[in-house]
Amino acid sequence: MTGSYGELDEVECENVLWRGRPERFVFLERSDWLVMLLGAVWLAGWIGFLALRGVPANPIAIGWRLGSLIVGTALTLGHPFVRAVWLSKTWYTVTDRNICTETDRSSASVPHDVLFPPVVRVGADECGSIAFGRFPGAWDTVVSVWQGKRRYGTYPSVVLRNVGPIDKVHALITEARARA
Repeated sequence: MTGSYGELDEVECENVLWRGRPERFVFLERSDWLVMLLGAVWLAGWIGFLALRGVPANPIAIGWRLGSLIVGTALTLGHPFVRAVWLSKTWYTVTDRNICTETDRSSASVPHDVLFPPVVRVGADECGSIAFGRFPGAWDTVVSVWQGKRRYGTYPSVVLRNVGPIDKVHALITEARARA
């Protein structure tokens, strides 16, 4: 973890309370189960179809079946790996006025007073995740995968994933929200 405590950001004139990155990148969330279930059903159908029909001799049919295998595998395993790539490029900043998320493609800054109260999900080690209001559910994950959009880290579903030490980060956010 990289942390900067009490620094003054001269550009924004905000007091930076904490700046850090996710501790872990590859993990499964509770919201992943529905997408993974759809992928597993897809793969089971693909295997059943292959067992009933056999391997075709037609190159176009082989291409369709190979494409179908790739889609099923991507649905089953792809979402956690896409999240891992996205998180590897993410920085979180907690200031006395805002929660900021930055990636190589975008940045978002949300004032404390427009966010719902923080909800903490503690992991096995000292890291955990903090969402505001609620964590994204299974349907939110399906919609984000279907639309091809990464909604994590942007308002209204701001989530600081796998940050640590979670108790210290949560205390800083709670204290900053009380002063805002």
